[in-house]
Amino acid sequence: MYSEELTTDAAPVGAKPVTVDTATIGLAQLLSATSDVVELKRRLQEYVLYCQANHVPIQRALIDQLESAMSSAIEVAQARIASERGLHADSELDRQTVECEQFARMMLQTKSYVIQCLEWCAPSYEQSGANQFFDLRAQRNARVNYERYESKEVEAVEQQLAEVLGYDPEQTAVLLTSSGMAAYAIVEAFAVRELLNPNDTVLVSPYIYFEASGQLTTLKSFDVVFADSYDVGRILAMAKAHQPRVIFLDPLSNTPEQRLIDLDRFFREIGAMVASRVSVVIDGTMSPGCYRREWAAASDKVEIIYYESCSKYLQLGFDNVMAGYVLAPVAHREKLGVIRRNTGAILSRDCANTFPKYTAETLWKRMDIIARNAMTVTNYFADLAAVQSIVEVHYPGHPSHPDHEIGQRYRTLGGCVSFKFRSGNDYPKLNRLISELIEVCAARGVRLIKGVSFGHTVPRVSASSAMAGFDKPYLRLFVGALGTESILALCRAIEATLLEGSYLERELTHALA
Repeated sequence: MYSEELTTDAAPVGAKPVTVDTATIGLAQLLSATSDVVELKRRLQEYVLYCQANHVPIQRALIDQLESAMSSAIEVAQARIASERGLHADSELDRQTVECEQFARMMLQTKSYVIQCLEWCAPSYEQSGANQFFDLRAQRNARVNYERYESKEVEAVEQQLAEVLGYDPEQTAVLLTSSGMAAYAIVEAFAVRELLNPNDTVLVSPYIYFEASGQLTTLKSFDVVFADSYDVGRILAMAKAHQPRVIFLDPLSNTPEQRLIDLDRFFREIGAMVASRVSVVIDGTMSPGCYRREWAAASDKVEIIYYESCSKYLQLGFDNVMAGYVLAPVAHREKLGVIRRNTGAILSRDCANTFPKYTAETLWKRMDIIARNAMTVTNYFADLAAVQSIVEVHYPGHPSHPDHEIGQRYRTLGGCVSFKFRSGNDYPKLNRLISELIEVCAARGVRLIKGVSFGHTVPRVSASSAMAGFDKPYLRLFVGALGTESILALCRAIEATLLEGSYLERELTHALA
């Protein structure tokens, strides 16, 4: 968690702002989301005044209901803020983080609900005798009032991501999408139409996300070649041999081993390996914000198109909506925007309204907490010979990882810790283990969720498969953003389950039967 002085206007108009002396990220987000609803109440008042002044009909009962919903939500949020402010007990930080996060999600959904009741996907420019708009900027707007094209809410999130991640708007463009895979789909469509010709070669790192791979490898007009090693020297040699027009890289693989690619060296040397211009596509989902502007400046033969899911780390674990983004040279903004519009891949206005607001400081403090927790887990099990005899434990930030030196140059390595049984891995065994682990955690009062994905505040565990339907599954623990004592308690629960659980006995009984 972290502490800092925060001031918010999360109070009715005219009331004294709430000051919180000590705040977790969850409380900070509750303050932010509450401020959003307070601001929305003001917007609703402006909307009513505009409609009255311009003879636009409104339903007074509807307005009263929406005002009541916001007032009620603000009252609940303020009561929680008041009860949490000045908190200094470390033992309460995890509870505050988790509970305030839930209230913050409620406030964002309240904001979305109110706007959705009044807004239209194609709001009116002008009107007579009817009302089909909420945002006053739609009135007499010179742009197209159509949600699939763009919305002010989407633009606001794009600007936030650019600021948080340090992207230069004069050099690069951020395009928000409806998911990480929608971001990939836009990039693929752009590559097929603008970058590739029939029979061109596409070079791919040994692993890219399985759904992206499933799309890319079914393109019949191109020769898709997978690199046979994560070693950058080998990838560069294959680039020299095959002369690809496009290269797809996952710098941190979503596999049990979590292998890394040395992108610094790759971009220093790739220009000398290719005879003509090459576009490098990077999926940074596992290591958010890993893009560096100096990579693009390393060679005039190389351009970078980067994308990420915004459903995980970049949503602070809120898990409100599916979202993603593409980062590309600003010269490609228009064509990528047309593809996004034509394919309907843009994030909806409603989803943009529930995307949390935060600063770079908040994001990176949270990522540092997650990395600390991942190292806590890995260090804990590295010292337990009995556990090491049963499972392999992988995290790229740990000195035992083969790519540890490369990982030291990454801004973040996320918080996924992988466990592979030395005796073999299958879904029945892993799910038996998870069920027993959940029981142990429940008995000990330890927070843990069984569920897919990652980036959440509460730790999550799942039986994952890097390539669905192909590779053997493994146990993936996302360590979450709770305090160290909670993570150590979880480690002890995992240790007890691994060493004392009956999951292997049931496997043996089944085999003997």
